[in-house]
Amino acid sequence: MSHLLQAVVGAAVGDALGVPYEGKERDTYVCENMHPLGWHEKPVGFWSDDTAMILAELDSLRERQGYDAEDVMMKFDRWLHEGAYTPDGKAYGWGRTTARAVSRHRSGTPAAALAVSTAEAVCAAIGGMEDNTAIVRGHNARLRDFFARYPKVQLNSPDDAIPHILNLSVEGVRGTSFQQALAAAGICVSVKSACAVEGTPSRAVMAVSRDRKRALSSFRISLSHLTTADELLEFETVFDRLYTEFETHE
Repeated sequence: MSHLLQAVVGAAVGDALGVPYEGKERDTYVCENMHPLGWHEKPVGFWSDDTAMILAELDSLRERQGYDAEDVMMKFDRWLHEGAYTPDGKAYGWGRTTARAVSRHRSGTPAAALAVSTAEAVCAAIGGMEDNTAIVRGHNARLRDFFARYPKVQLNSPDDAIPHILNLSVEGVRGTSFQQALAAAGICVSVKSACAVEGTPSRAVMAVSRDRKRALSSFRISLSHLTTADELLEFETVFDRLYTEFETHE
């Protein structure tokens, strides 16, 4: 018998002898033989977490031909949650600190398939990002030129803002009113954030303009590289009609 095997057997025997007395104070009992854990329905010779974790680590050393902390934790996880390295398939004797450490590792273990698919998606997005952004900048510039024709339109997005969002206000018309009129024509724009209180001014526009009426009149257009020239033309046509209608009803 090798020294390593002797050490492991000795640890397991000592563990099995001591398990029934775990938690008891020294000199309050006499251990002369192995006893079952009746209240846990564990048989004579049953070992606890101490031996199970030794076996898990030794199994990792054997498989990995060296110390691999990640693999050790994975085997600890199998012991705690699946009952590996135990006599009856159920982990026993673990404390809260041990369980917390193993469970935290388990919750933080990445899903390989998800990580790979996410990486592929990011690479695909980044691959065409410059070309796509150039398209969106073109859409943004077109709309800025278009809105310059209307005296009551105020652009709230700075020239150097991200091109995907264009925020504007139409003087004298609440943002929600223009939004609803556009929606009736099948065109979707946004007024503030989804969780904002209706009828209150946009905080972002207030911070930029310091003008409550302008902030109440604001709405924003979202642009994408998938936005087509026909969609932009449709928006411009509908906007022109609504602008005239709102101006007429003032």
